Amino acid sequence: AVFVRSQALFGAASPDGRSFAEPVPLLDERGPILAFDPAFVTLPDGSLRLFAAELVGEDRNVDPAAHPTRIVTWPGPDISRLVRDPGARLEGLGLVDPSVLPPAATSDGRWVLYLTESGARVIRAFSSDGAHFVRDPAFALERVTVPEALDADHLLVQMQVMGFHVLAT
Repeated sequence: AVFVRSQALFGAASPDGRSFAEPVPLLDERGPILAFDPAFVTLPDGSLRLFAAELVGEDRNVDPAAHPTRIVTWPGPDISRLVRDPGARLEGLGLVDPSVLPPAATSDGRWVLYLTESGARVIRAFSSDGAHFVRDPAFALERVTVPEALDADHLLVQMQVMGFHVLAT
């Protein structure tokens, strides 16, 4: 299991999915990985690529939805040997919740990256190499967040519902 604690990534192993070892920070060559919203992609060779959001700048006591963020990646044979890729895959205001489809999962062989932007909408970006993503200007789903790309044809999102009225006759 990989999860976020204080805007850093932690992992805990389990032999059965019920009891877990003590969580430990995920590390790369810089030390603890200070990021959040992890999304793993398994590549055709069985290796992993971790996508996650990170805040831009040193201040960690801000709302990521209203602060500059970037999507960064770590390839590795497994989560115990991750090496940070240089640069960012995409940068912007409040880019969080990455959900990724690798080329093998798409009909045109491109990477597809879905993100929540500014806590208000889901956007999409494409890449031919998995390193340089370009936002799709024709795609924005308003008033939904936290995308989960199930496959090339299905996207699951969250919609916050604040109060409602039930009409009865």
